[in-house]
Amino acid sequence: MQKKKRLKTSKIMMMVCALMLVFGAVVAVNNGVEAVDASEGTPVTYLKGDGPKEGDVTLAKDSDSWSIGKNKLADAPTCKDNTFTFIGWVEVKEDGTIVSEKTYDAGAEYEITVNNSGAHKFKAIWGVKVTFDKNLDDPTENVTGPTEDKAVYGEDYIIDSDVAFTATNYEFLGWSTEAKKDSAEPEFKYADTDNKIKADAPIKLYAIWKAKFLRVTYHANTGSDATDSSVTVPVDSTKYMGEGDGLVATIMGDGKLASDHVHAATMKDAIPVRTGYTFAGWATTATATKAEYKPGEKINPMTKDVDLYAVWTSGTAATTGTTSGSGTTTTTKTPQTGDNDYLYLYIVMAVLSLVGIAYLCYDQKKAKASK
Repeated sequence: MQKKKRLKTSKIMMMVCALMLVFGAVVAVNNGVEAVDASEGTPVTYLKGDGPKEGDVTLAKDSDSWSIGKNKLADAPTCKDNTFTFIGWVEVKEDGTIVSEKTYDAGAEYEITVNNSGAHKFKAIWGVKVTFDKNLDDPTENVTGPTEDKAVYGEDYIIDSDVAFTATNYEFLGWSTEAKKDSAEPEFKYADTDNKIKADAPIKLYAIWKAKFLRVTYHANTGSDATDSSVTVPVDSTKYMGEGDGLVATIMGDGKLASDHVHAATMKDAIPVRTGYTFAGWATTATATKAEYKPGEKINPMTKDVDLYAVWTSGTAATTGTTSGSGTTTTTKTPQTGDNDYLYLYIVMAVLSLVGIAYLCYDQKKAKASK
């Protein structure tokens, strides 16, 4: 009896051991399969990214195979178009949507875990250059400000509200994408916090200024005349500013350099000369036919910027003057054949001549009849 019982227990133990061996084999096989899968590696793909043209980008590698543990991302790609700069790698899904906003540097580490399965895809992120132009043609000013920045291609570039140029005699108003003259309305006002521009190409921003002074600007006012470029007008670069200066401007154009203003800079004076015309003076509108100011007269007081336009009289002699130590040499140009005043004179003389001839003919006819 005891022998049969012991034999039965041994059979049970043998069955348990057999089951344990089968279970161990299954686990071993399963583990072996996982090990094989891991040893085959996780596929990794690299894309050129948005921005640069096809063919301009050279990838350090376009694919890779990663194992479990820490792996290294590819080095930075290069681009023929130097307006683009590589920023980093971003992981994307199969359809191209971004997995996360995290950007990886070139050569950065990326860890693969046991539970991490499936392929990985990384897209290059490019930056475009943002340059800042002082847009101020005043050699007397010491202008300081930013030089350049970088924006992520395809995204909104936020213009930092603290970024600005500074100058002594000009107030910085903001930025524009065109080189407008100062005192223009900027597209992006200084210190606004919502200034943004789409970075779909390199960005160039021009500073817009407002002068802290008044000025006088002279214009040749020759319209479409081909001799426009040959007419020289005065250049007054004086900064009319400050209450103590009285803001009085002396009209130039008499061949003398003169300014008693404390903020006078380099000045260039000239008597405007135009073939077939006489310079009559200056007016505040381009269409004026009579001069409002003569050279040497004063604008008193100056309350705003002044634009002065040359007033020309046609059909009279034009003179040019050159000042030397011994005096002024004047050269008189003959009137043009199409001058109106002389045309009228010729018509009057012709009419009088015809009247005289007609009278003589009548007188002779009358004398013959009386004989």
